[in-house]
Formats: sequence, structure tokens, C-alpha cells
Amino acid sequence: MSARIGMHNLRALCCCVLLWVLTGCGDTNKHNPLLEEDTIKLTDNKGSSTSIIPSNGGQLLLKVNASNNWKIELSNNSFASISKQNGAKGEHAIILTIAKNEGEERKEVLTASLSSSRGAIVSNYTLIQQGAKGNNHSQYGNEVILGDVTLMELPRLSANGNDYFVTHYVENGEQVNYSLEYNVEARHARWVCFSFDTKTNKIKTKRSEAWGWDPLIPSKYEVVRNDFEKKFFARGHLVASFDRVFSAEANQQTFYYTNMSPQRHAFNEGIWQQMEQIVQAWGRKLSANDILYVAKGGTINSNQIEYKRSADKIVVPKYYWMALLKKENNGWSSMAFLVEHEKPQRATRLLPYAISIAELEAFTGLDFFFNLPDDIEHDIERQQPKDNITSWPGL
Repeated sequence: MSARIGMHNLRALCCCVLLWVLTGCGDTNKHNPLLEEDTIKLTDNKGSSTSIIPSNGGQLLLKVNASNNWKIELSNNSFASISKQNGAKGEHAIILTIAKNEGEERKEVLTASLSSSRGAIVSNYTLIQQGAKGNNHSQYGNEVILGDVTLMELPRLSANGNDYFVTHYVENGEQVNYSLEYNVEARHARWVCFSFDTKTNKIKTKRSEAWGWDPLIPSKYEVVRNDFEKKFFARGHLVASFDRVFSAEANQQTFYYTNMSPQRHAFNEGIWQQMEQIVQAWGRKLSANDILYVAKGGTINSNQIEYKRSADKIVVPKYYWMALLKKENNGWSSMAFLVEHEKPQRATRLLPYAISIAELEAFTGLDFFFNLPDDIEHDIERQQPKDNITSWPGL
């Protein structure tokens, strides 16, 4: 399944790049701020510098944007090849072809470089190909990867073959909306994540009610309204509708059923809503360059779910949580919420439910914000909310 999904997307990308080249738009010196100084950038079509490729291989579109003559180097025993290894100043389309992998997970780093008065300028692109022999020593295993693995808000991926990692984009693929890891056995997300900044925290639209299945997850795993047993459970948003109101498209994507959890009505309308609202308040009071990274979820491990599935189909979490990381000019701050599904309904204060990221990791088994440098991550995840209350007003 992983290889088939990956190949489908790779073929689509290949078609796009061939059309681009054939229509004469592959190389151009049109005005671009990157060309105003000595610089080079090598990315995929989403602007990321890392891609995960399925074991069956395939083709991928890359883009070079350079202010001078450039070249790309691969290792001598590379499992990948490129359609163009050098070129002149401007924007260029590169087709990357990846061979089938019958062994363990493997990695290649492509280095694009140019010479300048400041010396060699380089841009690296990391290519990781999943292996055909399981995930004993691999980071991504045979999980289906349909998202950007470099995002700061991500928890570490499970590498589980029953999980789909997806990033949803808006604005023709130029703006990240949110990401999730969906487990097809549980019919429930392992987690969702997104970020607030001074663009995505804007209020420009209303709740869409655009209920529907996630187009990036195969329809054989679909759940619908009746699977949430309306008498007992609300269709609880994980990424809240009001978290993503910076565009109509962004809000519509929050109504995918992969973003829903069977929550008791009193919980959904009570303490869960209180936590959503305080996080939204923090996200909408950011200064110019601040970012609030948010991960949310309900527990789906076998020892952290209720005895009965909703409609015998969707697991019902025993606990719900949120993990928060805030980047400000004066540094980083973090905190987490952990709450039982059944007992609390509404709280007078949320501080009693606030814990450190390290405590939430120990409870859930997840590794939050793992794309942070290790030394920063180690210090930040141990912050206690009660000792850093000025960073989280209203607790």
C-alpha cells in the first residue's frame, strides 16, 4: 500500500515537471529575490529540503533557484540520478529518478553549489528511501508518507505500516494548513499538529460545516457520521474549526473525518472547548515573528482506550492531550495539557491539567517537537507551566 500510494504521487509530480519543461517554463531568469545576491536553493515543489520515497522508487520534481552558474553532486554509489547536474543563473526544473530499494532504509544528500565572491555557496537536499525489509533500524519503516517531515510542530512519526502521515496544504500547495498521523486500525488520528503565526492566526472566514472524508486516505478506511453514535458522542474536532479560519479552504479541511474523535458531548462542550479557546487566545496574541506550535490528540494505545469502540469501529480515547511550543524573540517556552475523557467536564482553572512536555511524553509514548536541536529540546520539554506562568496567561 505504501509503495502504491507513493508511486501515484511521484508519477503525478513527474507529469507536472514534464509539462513545465515542454512548455518552456523550466528555466527562466524572471525577477526573483533569490537572484539578487549570491545564493542557491534546492527544494521540492512544496519548498521542503527533505523527501521520503517509498521502496519501489519512482520520480520526483526538484527545483533549483540560483544566482549564478551551479552544479549538483551525488555520491558515487548513489541510488538516485538527476536529469540535469549543472546550469546557469535562474530557476530550473530537475527530475530526480530513484531506483527500487530491496534492502534497508537508505539516505542520499544532494549538494547544489555555486561559486561566489564569498566562496562556495551550497544548498543540500536530503532524500530518504524506505526499505523493503521492515523497520527494525529505520526512521520511517513502511508508513505511508504524504507530508512534510521537516515541520517543527511534528511529533516523531511512528514508522507503523498502518499509519498514514499527511500534510494538508492550501493556497495551491504553498501554505501548510495542518498535518496528522492517521492509524487505519484505530480509525483515529494518532495526533494532529499545526502552527499559529501572524498569517494563520487571522480570522477571515466562518465555520464551514464541510463534513467529508479525507481525500489523501484511501476510501476503504472511511468513517461517517453514523460511526460516531450521535446519542453518546460528538464528532470532536482535533484541529478545531476555529483554529483554522485564516481561509475558507483551511477551515473546510478541518471537517475531514480523519480529524474527528468520538468525544462525549459534555467533554467536547466543556473542558476540551476551554483548552481550545485558551490555545486560540495565545495563538492570536502573537507578536510579529512569534510562532505557536500545537500538537493535539486522544490516546489510541491499547491500554489507553475505552473498552468499547464507537459503532464497533472507532477507538474511544481514555485521555486527551495538547502539546504547545512557543517561539518568541526572547526564547522558547513549552507546556502541555492532559485530561481524562470521562471525569472532568468543565474546569474553573486549567492549571491543574497543565504538565511539562516531558511528562506528556512519558504518559503517551510520543516524542514531541523532535525536529528541534537535541540540546534545545532537552531543556524546553522539562519546563513546568506553573514556573513559567507569564508565558501562558490565563492558566
